Amino acid sequence: MWVLLATLIWHSTGSPVFEPIQPVNLNANTCVSLANSLFSNVTGALAVDELFKGMNCTEQSMELNVRTQTLAVCAPQNTTCSGHKFTFDREACLLNILKDLRFYRTALMSHPRYDLILGPMVLKSITHFMQDCFSLPFAAQTPMVSTHPDNTFDERLRLCRTLRGFRTRTITISRVIRYILNKD
Repeated sequence: MWVLLATLIWHSTGSPVFEPIQPVNLNANTCVSLANSLFSNVTGALAVDELFKGMNCTEQSMELNVRTQTLAVCAPQNTTCSGHKFTFDREACLLNILKDLRFYRTALMSHPRYDLILGPMVLKSITHFMQDCFSLPFAAQTPMVSTHPDNTFDERLRLCRTLRGFRTRTITISRVIRYILNKD
């Protein structure tokens, strides 16, 4: 499990982390409210006219992060779906949630308008959730400003789909956090 955590930290930050590796724990006092805040902020960003003027973002498809196993490892204990029985793995679940949060944070930071709208609304919410809910230290990430500063329709469409996918994932994250905290 420790190797998985080190690999996750390495891949998500792009550089080694030399801090001690420890199990992932949740701060029960703040996690639920931070998860709710994250969901609200992502939902609010989807409603910003400046970002999606001229397109109906709610009718667009969503892009989920498919590089994680969040849905499989975070399924409640002994859940059966399509004949497959899931066994809840708390540590793997939390690590996959962190991987999702890092993925969406990086994806949103690469958008040309991250600093105007996404920074204050969504990126701060992701950062607070990661820092204040989880027990692991996080290195600050420098924004990756897009080499295409234009706010093209394709860029806005990509942002819409990413935010829609992230909104769906925040629903899962909120439910999982409540499930874990109720089990503990």
